[in-house]
Amino acid sequence: MRKVLAIILCCIMFIPALSGNAENFTQLSVNTDHLEVVKALGIMDGFKEYDVDSSYMTRGEFASILCKLTNMEDYVTSNPPQFNDVNAGHVYYNQISAVSAQKIMIGDADGNFMPDKQITYSQAVKCLVYILGYEVQAEKKGGYPIGYSITADKLGMFENISYKDNALVTRAEIAQMIYNSLDVEMYELSQVSDDSVYTELNGGTILNKYLNVRKFEAVVNDVDGRSILSRSSDTSDGSVKIGSTVLKYNDSNVPALLGYRVEAYATNDGGNETLIYAFPVNDNNELMIKVSDLETEKSDFSLKKFYYTAQDGKILGVKLSDEHRFMYNGA
Repeated sequence: MRKVLAIILCCIMFIPALSGNAENFTQLSVNTDHLEVVKALGIMDGFKEYDVDSSYMTRGEFASILCKLTNMEDYVTSNPPQFNDVNAGHVYYNQISAVSAQKIMIGDADGNFMPDKQITYSQAVKCLVYILGYEVQAEKKGGYPIGYSITADKLGMFENISYKDNALVTRAEIAQMIYNSLDVEMYELSQVSDDSVYTELNGGTILNKYLNVRKFEAVVNDVDGRSILSRSSDTSDGSVKIGSTVLKYNDSNVPALLGYRVEAYATNDGGNETLIYAFPVNDNNELMIKVSDLETEKSDFSLKKFYYTAQDGKILGVKLSDEHRFMYNGA
């Protein structure tokens, strides 16, 4: 069997005189990895379509999602708000009762919640800004809707979407806004007076306050007994080492992340962390080179520069970064 040298390049820089152009890909405005995070967290796990052509969402569905986002699925109130169009048999009765009791969503002046009406950008934004505790700032900036949209924009809520005020918002765009809100530092009302005083929580976010989830970035160094750092391994089947942390995982895509720097989400259950979802955060490149194709006379490995013959016969040069990692035949 011919040996193949697999070089995972965390930060690769091609020598300009010999390099070719990288292939360009058209990206959707809504980041699909971000949407998968929201799905993996269980916030929108009931929806299968996450593309920009997704269907719109009703106010009742949005109430259900907000309950998952704020861990209010089991919320019970002895005095639920009464709406003309939401009876006890409604599929989202409990969720609507929860979000309205907490004043996250409200009805109209006639006592209607309009659970089957499709929700707009401005309505969804108002709810998310309220959950994050920034309603005082939003009201000072002009109130609903402009003050809330200004506040949301400053919080980064509109990244990868185009805010359209009173236009209908798709499920994918709602998922993107939720992702953008996950690690925003929250405000909490600490004193009620004529001038309400808000104190910023020390690291309090939707992730750690409501979902018991830790977000971090690091390189996947070891998975299923294969390490890029040494010939020994700190993992076994079904476990992965990201940075210095060993976690259990259930996602079959995790082994393919070996060598990549990832954004990872993990939950802690009894002292053992389980990986919920992870995806690459930079443009890693995998370069597969046969040993027989290496131009050893031209290469200078002490300077981390080497040359090889590509499939088209051209000689290309590669310069490795200080963060490169080597693996020989998967070992």
